[in-house]
Amino acid sequence: MTGERSGERVALRFAMLDRGSKGYLDGTDFEALGQRISEAFGIEPDSPKGKAMAHGGAMYWGGLAEHGLVTREVYVTCVHSPEWYEEHMLPSAEAVGAAADPDDDGYIERADFAKLLGAIGFADTPSLELFDRLDTAGAGRITVGDWVTVNRAFYTGTADPFIGNVLL
Repeated sequence: MTGERSGERVALRFAMLDRGSKGYLDGTDFEALGQRISEAFGIEPDSPKGKAMAHGGAMYWGGLAEHGLVTREVYVTCVHSPEWYEEHMLPSAEAVGAAADPDDDGYIERADFAKLLGAIGFADTPSLELFDRLDTAGAGRITVGDWVTVNRAFYTGTADPFIGNVLL
C-alpha cells in the first residue's frame, strides 16, 4: 500500500510534467522532459543515449496513453503500480540514469545528480539533500543502479517513509 507522502510525490511529479498546466499529460510533455535532460548533458538524439532516452520516453508515455486522457488520477494510479513501473517506466529510469553518467563509469556524480534533477524540475537544495542521503559512503557519487532504485521507490511508494520526501 502506498503512503500519503508517496501520493504527494507523484502529484508533484505530475505538476512538473504538465508544463502547460492543462490538467492532463500528452506526448509533448514527455518529449520536453527528454529534451531538457538531453540538453543538460549534451546528448545527441542519434547517439546510443539519445536513442535510449527516446525509447524510454516512448515506453513511459505509451503506458500512460493506453488509459486515454492522462489526468492526474490516471497518472497516480499507473505509476503507483510496481508492475506498471517495471513494464513502462523502468526503461526511462535506466536511460535517464545513464544520461546522468556522462563518463559511463556506472556512477552519477553529485553535480550531475543536481543537473539531472534540475532538468526534471526539482530545486537545487532538496535535490542535493537527497543526493547526500543516498551517498551513504560520502564518495560524492552514487551508482546508476541507486538512481533506478530511488526512482522506483519515489513513484511506487515501496519505501515509505522515504528519503525522497525531502523533494517535497
